[in-house]
Amino acid sequence: MSRGPWEITARDLMAIGGLALLSFGGALVSNHFRPHHHLPRVYQASPVQADTTDIGLEQFVAFVRSGTGIVLDARPELFHKVGHVPGALSLPREDFDLGYARLKNRLESSKSGPIAIYCTDETCDDSRFVRSRLRALGFTRVAVYPGGWDEWTAAGLPKEVSDP
Repeated sequence: MSRGPWEITARDLMAIGGLALLSFGGALVSNHFRPHHHLPRVYQASPVQADTTDIGLEQFVAFVRSGTGIVLDARPELFHKVGHVPGALSLPREDFDLGYARLKNRLESSKSGPIAIYCTDETCDDSRFVRSRLRALGFTRVAVYPGGWDEWTAAGLPKEVSDP
């Protein structure tokens, strides 16, 4: 008596299922005897936390007004020219290496001093990129103002315009 195609497929599926169960059981036993840490059976992501060096509008305003540190604008140079926070220097993400070379003496002379960086708004990652590059260069007191230019101008705070 010959077997139909469905009988062969069912047998193959049962074999695959048996191998999957055997593999799963082996993984559980292996995890149980793992020397240092057991792997969790269910993955749970760590909650995303804001960087402790993010600052709010009030802190940023106080920082700008105090003049005790450097304010960096991480937006493209064109946006900086059109309008920026008073006293802010342009260090755009897109031209970081060129901008850093231009500002190198000023930045490195106050390498241990505080720096605050902003870009457009909370969804803009340019300021975080610039912060990470500065940290990689040895700057330690670098904060990001996530509200950025949009929050600054919405609050009616002053702005400067650069010469074209």
